[in-house]
Amino acid sequence: MVIDILIFLINDEERSCYFISGGENNPRNIITKGKYEFTAEPKENGATPYLTLTYASDEKGHFTDAAKTDVSIAPTSHKLDISGNPSYAYEYLAFLFDIDWEKLIQKPSEKALRETGSRILNMKEVETEKEIYTYFWNERIPEGILE
Repeated sequence: MVIDILIFLINDEERSCYFISGGENNPRNIITKGKYEFTAEPKENGATPYLTLTYASDEKGHFTDAAKTDVSIAPTSHKLDISGNPSYAYEYLAFLFDIDWEKLIQKPSEKALRETGSRILNMKEVETEKEIYTYFWNERIPEGILE
């Protein structure tokens, strides 16, 4: 199932992110607010980079509003493997989010260096193996939506 969800990663101290529903012809609404973090785990030949998104979700990993009324519901971390992407994807992330990939990421694979195309970042959730394909846009959060 494909769902149009925009994820806005904010380059602030809290590393805030917003999940917004809607598409080109649909109204946009905030689903929830969360946090994000870029990390890496050392491997024999470098490191595997991860993007971890933390937000309130149910037992299936779906967004939930229950955390708004039930403070006992803790945010859940969703760890996404972002390895194997073209080198320009990591360069763009470094530019946008002040990431020092020298410390975090393995050298791009030969296959990744040959790939061309849109600014895309492929991710796979570590626990469920769900694959997520993302594109970088120069879009801003719609004015007034955070009020």
